[in-house]
Amino acid sequence: MAPSAVLYEQHNDYEDCFGDPDVTGKYGTDIQEGKCTWLSARVLQEATPSQRKIMEEHFGKPNEESVGAVKMLYKELKIPESLEIYEAQSYAKICEDISHIPNESLQNVLHILANTLYSR
Repeated sequence: MAPSAVLYEQHNDYEDCFGDPDVTGKYGTDIQEGKCTWLSARVLQEATPSQRKIMEEHFGKPNEESVGAVKMLYKELKIPESLEIYEAQSYAKICEDISHIPNESLQNVLHILANTLYSR
């Protein structure tokens, strides 16, 4: 998948979980629905056995206690911070790729799009 698509999906997953519905216009349900997201995949990569057990017990359950437990696990594993780092790295890679395009006008347009995506 292209870095720009990954960057969009990561940010979308984060907003679904931690975003303010008044700002994003959506009420996230990824945890309740047990959707495979960038955040949930990171938990499976980084969790200890006891943390994985918490994820297995609560992920995909529609009650507030389970949603809270998963969000706490995300925070405990510093998933939001990892996302910020990964987003910055992805953005840098996108900008580097854009700089190799020979058409300067196209570079300018793509930089505007990348900046819009990264700063949303």
